Amino acid sequence: MKLSEETKKFILDHQGEDTHLLAYKYAQKAGGVDIRLALSQIHARKAMAEKLPYWCANLEVIFPEQISLEQSSSAQTANYKSSLVCGHDMVDLTGGLGVDCLSLSNNFVSATYVERQENLCQIAENNFSLLSSKPIRVVNEDAIDFLNSMSRQVDCIYIDPARRSSAGKKVYALSDCEPNLCVIIDKLREKSKNILVKLSPMLDISLALETLSNTSQIHVVSLENECKELLFLLEEDRQEHKDKGGLEPQIFCVDLHKNAPSDIFSFFKSQEKGLQIEYTAHLQKYLYEPNASILKAGAFKSLASIYGLKKLHVDSHLYTSEKFVCNFPGRKFVIESHSSFNKTDLREHMRGIAKANLSVRNFPASVDELRKKLSIKEGGNIYLFATILADGRKVLISCTKP
Repeated sequence: MKLSEETKKFILDHQGEDTHLLAYKYAQKAGGVDIRLALSQIHARKAMAEKLPYWCANLEVIFPEQISLEQSSSAQTANYKSSLVCGHDMVDLTGGLGVDCLSLSNNFVSATYVERQENLCQIAENNFSLLSSKPIRVVNEDAIDFLNSMSRQVDCIYIDPARRSSAGKKVYALSDCEPNLCVIIDKLREKSKNILVKLSPMLDISLALETLSNTSQIHVVSLENECKELLFLLEEDRQEHKDKGGLEPQIFCVDLHKNAPSDIFSFFKSQEKGLQIEYTAHLQKYLYEPNASILKAGAFKSLASIYGLKKLHVDSHLYTSEKFVCNFPGRKFVIESHSSFNKTDLREHMRGIAKANLSVRNFPASVDELRKKLSIKEGGNIYLFATILADGRKVLISCTKP
């Protein structure tokens, strides 16, 4: 599949424009341009400009329909995956747009992209020829059929099960995704030394481990503090340890940044359960809010222990300290003042505050409800946290950035 010169020029001339208006304007004026294809590319490039800037910069690159784009990795998360595995040969069983396959291929001598939709295979062949420094084999076949036909073991299989049902609804459970990992996990272990699985951030990690039992590493990956995906790395020699009652997986909480070093915090669930930390009803000088990956993974006590922090409440997931922890993996604030929710105290505390960035943590009211009660607008340089302290008191904490 290739774009004609006329279609490419149309895309270039109208990039960023409203595709609905373009469809109406050019419905009867094709002029050698594949209007439907051109409009889909203009729409996709606008949607993917931030996610895949390198791809969008090349006018020869073709993007597929919306569903494939929706589940596609960003450049940053794809590059992170490529840091986890390497070897001689790898297979991507759920090719899709091909972003992950392209990144992973850089760490292998040979790479195979498998996809059952013919149009996606045609698009992938075009894009790989433009973006890859080495040939990537493209196979138009069902993932399970290809898996069953593999004659030898490879170093790595990557799989990102589709998270939409046949009716088009979003699904998260392993048994509801396609391919169904619960059914093919033993075959995957037979055909590959290592398996890298991408799953929805909505999935319960403990439930996933019941199926992915020889997992050595779990990576909870966020981009700019928004949790994007769960990665489970299953290694061949790990099964021997598991069969003997062996090792638990290490969990990595990763927050990727576009213009700053990544935050990576790792822990083990068994250590988390056994830790004793201090809970406090006394606010100190600084307040800390963990990033989205840490909140998803549940590293609450491990975080307090490693950084020497006091937790405000077992369920509040906010921390305080007297000394500033500059490398804390999350948001950091200076506590300016705090108030109870007594009407008189609250009125005095909010005097002169017309707008603020409001958050609630373990609090019996939503942000919208509380914003209405406080009569403030969103924004500004003040950060308000409504939460509960260790002694059960409800407080409103006023902070600024350090």
